[in-house]
Amino acid sequence: MSAASPDIVSTASPPFRDVRHAATLGGGYKPKSFGAAASAFISTEHDYLSRGAALSVNGDFFDKQLTPQLSYSFAQDTIGRTGTSFDVFSHTLTTNTFQAGATVVMTRESILVLGATLGLENGDQ
Repeated sequence: MSAASPDIVSTASPPFRDVRHAATLGGGYKPKSFGAAASAFISTEHDYLSRGAALSVNGDFFDKQLTPQLSYSFAQDTIGRTGTSFDVFSHTLTTNTFQAGATVVMTRESILVLGATLGLENGDQ
């Protein structure tokens, strides 16, 4: 059950069963000082479809004393009504997320972790 089904939460509809199918694929590669990773996902129900992808890059500098990372992810969630095509009725929410960060080794006992995230959403649900 998802937030896309408020009548189920309020018990306004008779009991029913729904099945979610989900798949994720991802991987990364860092041969030396630079690396990259990518992933993708999809998730479906009778009245819901979610899909997205992400990409990140990172590096090690100054004998691994500085490790910056940049990443981007995209997701698109679509809700509808069971038994009705998304072409007839649907609402879509698109999310773009940008992240930047770095880890700095300060001493043998301490590190400094910096990060920032920007999330942009468009649509409604």
